[in-house]
Amino acid sequence: MVGCSAKHQQRSGTVIGYYPSERSSPYASGYRALDPVKGDGAANMHDPTLRSYSALGKRYQPQIRPIGWKESGMASWYGAEFHGKKTASGETYNMYAPGTAAHKTLPMNTIVLVTHNESGARVKARINDRGPFVAGRIIDLSYTAGKAIGLDKTGTAPVTIEVLEYDAHIAARLGGDAQEDDDAAKTPKETGGAFVVQLGAFRSMQSANRLKNDAQKKTPNRVVSIKTVKSGGEDLYRVLIDGFESKEEATRFKDSLDFPNALVAGDS
Repeated sequence: MVGCSAKHQQRSGTVIGYYPSERSSPYASGYRALDPVKGDGAANMHDPTLRSYSALGKRYQPQIRPIGWKESGMASWYGAEFHGKKTASGETYNMYAPGTAAHKTLPMNTIVLVTHNESGARVKARINDRGPFVAGRIIDLSYTAGKAIGLDKTGTAPVTIEVLEYDAHIAARLGGDAQEDDDAAKTPKETGGAFVVQLGAFRSMQSANRLKNDAQKKTPNRVVSIKTVKSGGEDLYRVLIDGFESKEEATRFKDSLDFPNALVAGDS
């Protein structure tokens, strides 16, 4: 069994949880663990889990995305190291559950469709945890969900996730709170507070993958990903390199590249 959880959650030999309470990990702060058995239901759960939080030195702002919103990047799975421990939603993590997952910013109880970009294998999963806090990784599936698309053999894989539905408490807020990029020329804003370098934006996934593969060869020490957003009612595929702590750092990196359409994005 190829497990990813210990590998991608280790810092200086310490394995951390996705949603530590104030008494557990020093790497995250700004929220508390919930216990649905003691009365923390869906309504009470969403208030604290939609607040911004910090993990491993980065700040994340949970967001309500439109139904149909897509995101591309690497998926992983987590298992025995976290089995039986509390998740961000307050549930007890069960690696054998039919389909649960960790995402850094989607609301709890969001149902997503996860599609393996190479094999086409698909699985539905419900977000009930936070993570994975590793550059380039966008979702961490429970063992059973990961196995459904072959992650038990490969550990990680390129995927596209799509928001299918929310629970009633989030669905009621969807109209006013959904965040979507409507303008293709708008500078994309990434989660986590980090700046990104956008190498290009395409209507064709094939063109985006071609640039992504070329960029990955030229920048082997960086993770190149594709983010799907809606623009004019159509999918727009943005090729991104993230993980820059300042605009200056991102600009220096952009200027070192041979990609004429590259631009820096993020909060200034």
